[in-house]
Amino acid sequence: MKMTTRTLLSGVALSGATLAMAFGSVDRAQAASIGLGNTGVGTYSVTGGGSTTIVPNGAFPIGPWLANDATSSWIGSTSVAPGNYTYSTTFDLAGLNAGTALISGNWAGDNSGVSILLNGSATGISANAGSVNFASFTAFNIDSTANFAAGLNTLSFTINNFDDGQGNNPAGIRVAMTGSADASEVPEPSDFVGTAFAFGSVVLLKRKMSKKKLG
Repeated sequence: MKMTTRTLLSGVALSGATLAMAFGSVDRAQAASIGLGNTGVGTYSVTGGGSTTIVPNGAFPIGPWLANDATSSWIGSTSVAPGNYTYSTTFDLAGLNAGTALISGNWAGDNSGVSILLNGSATGISANAGSVNFASFTAFNIDSTANFAAGLNTLSFTINNFDDGQGNNPAGIRVAMTGSADASEVPEPSDFVGTAFAFGSVVLLKRKMSKKKLG
């Protein structure tokens, strides 16, 4: 009688382990790239009355502005009123784990970089005219503690066009960035098979126990 009890308990414990393995097994894919749009390549909108027109190499004010390349181009106006202008683009984290998202890149602006916002929340990133200007890039990084959302996200860059006392003057921005996030954890098809097998084992064990008691 004792031997039978040990055998049955061992079988139940094994089935429990099988169930735990079946439920706990997930497929964690490697980090995937986020589809980000650089200025001059992706789609941007602007608030404040500015423009998202691409400013080509060889046209004013590129010369003092950092030259465009194949990665990104300047967007903006060659003549616009002083003030703040916010350039926004969207990206989608569908199928990705928003809590693991990271973005890094470079930005330049005419004149100062006021802020970078993610879904309307400040990231704490800004730069003055001495670092984000039209002659060079400044690096930025947005880590996973920022306000990333599952699904559609909006990334915004605000620059300030200085008042030089002469009225309208050039204002624009250039952004080149990349991003990544882990794929969402999804159970593998084999896990469902394992789970079904484990449940079946428990049912069979219970039937065997019932028959032995009846016997």
